[in-house]
Amino acid sequence: MLVAVMTCGRAAVPEAVNFRQAVRLALTANPRALASTAQVQAARAGVTEARGRALPQLSLVLNATRSDNPLNVFGYRLAERGASFADFGLGEYTGPGSVNTTPAALNVPGYANNYDTGVVLSLPLFAGGADLARIKESRALLTAAQQGDAAARAGLIYEVLQAYAGVRATQELAVAARQALAAAQAYAGTAASLYRQGIVIESDVLLAKAHEESARAALSAAEAEALNQLDAFRLLIGRPDSDLVPGPAVEMPAPAGTLLTLEDQALAHNPQLLAMRSREAAGEAATGAARAAYWPQVNLVLRHDWNADSLALRAPSNTVMALFSWQLFNSGAQYGALQRAAAEQRRAAAQYQATADAVRLAVDRTFRGAETAALQAQASDLIAGQARQAAHLLSLRYAQGLTTLAQLLDGQARLDAARAGRVQAHYAALLARARLRLLTNELDAGTAKDQGD
Repeated sequence: MLVAVMTCGRAAVPEAVNFRQAVRLALTANPRALASTAQVQAARAGVTEARGRALPQLSLVLNATRSDNPLNVFGYRLAERGASFADFGLGEYTGPGSVNTTPAALNVPGYANNYDTGVVLSLPLFAGGADLARIKESRALLTAAQQGDAAARAGLIYEVLQAYAGVRATQELAVAARQALAAAQAYAGTAASLYRQGIVIESDVLLAKAHEESARAALSAAEAEALNQLDAFRLLIGRPDSDLVPGPAVEMPAPAGTLLTLEDQALAHNPQLLAMRSREAAGEAATGAARAAYWPQVNLVLRHDWNADSLALRAPSNTVMALFSWQLFNSGAQYGALQRAAAEQRRAAAQYQATADAVRLAVDRTFRGAETAALQAQASDLIAGQARQAAHLLSLRYAQGLTTLAQLLDGQARLDAARAGRVQAHYAALLARARLRLLTNELDAGTAKDQGD
């Protein structure tokens, strides 16, 4: 198992995690996964909010006022059940001759306090269907968020696979680079020995040493890339400061079916498409809510009050109100809102169609790419085996002085390229199969299989 990578001076022993464990870590710690989950929670809260706005609402209100306005003061005293004849200025009435007198008690009552404590129950009776439309819109947005979360999770699984297999691929490339360096060192030693025997000239020794230095530089680059990939893998799974490394190699089988059936499956089950379809439904509901603004609104209000000149529950009273409102003109605001909602709905429909076309094209290309990648992977195994045998034969011939060093190094270069090509071909084939599963909504950690090293 390829877990021995350079750790830049780390003393801790690397801990291997398999692919399923890596996916589980990423889904619970990766910021994008957490953000997607929060979006679903927000959409679910939106449904609760929309439903609550359509149901009865109970409020507790407290109004504290102080005024010397005669109308207000007189109203306070009536509400508090404390109005008397004196409040009408009866004490200033002296007979028929004083009928034109303006009583100060009534017209200049002085300041008075009033504390109005009330419990208000509001029941929406009719809103033109706006409440139901908003509930429908919020539910569609919740569905869209859930599908978007599924798409985000599937995309993250693909990225974990890409990083997981990428670490192993770069480690294999580093192993191949070490083999190339070992061969270059052996060639340099052979060239030096043959030079001392007078079989080859000094230029062969110099060329072999240059090849050795080139192989050493290539190894350094390969090891650095392996560390870069490992850092990216740890960051993706939310453990950037850990010593976790990918465990067993993973295999991802291609989805079953013909190209046409996979296209249909992607169009029917791709979560990104389903999310966009739900957003289109949300746009339709929003249009309905905007259209409902043209209808009147009717609410029933039940209120129980207590009035006193101090903070106390005295003088209870009850009020029943039916509120009817119908906005007949608002300078085009309703029309603009309706047109905007309708345009957003059309935009969502167009985006869905564009994305559906893109998904269909992606399935076609990925399907053909997966077939090609599988053939290239098979061919790379054969090429690597042949290059290894050819390099071995050239090494034997060079040791006998039957071939030139240039031919030997050319054969080794072909072997190095074949080894790297084999790793890259198998990595590309794995990702192509995973990408096809991602498009058809068949990618999850359970479909991957750990392979023995």
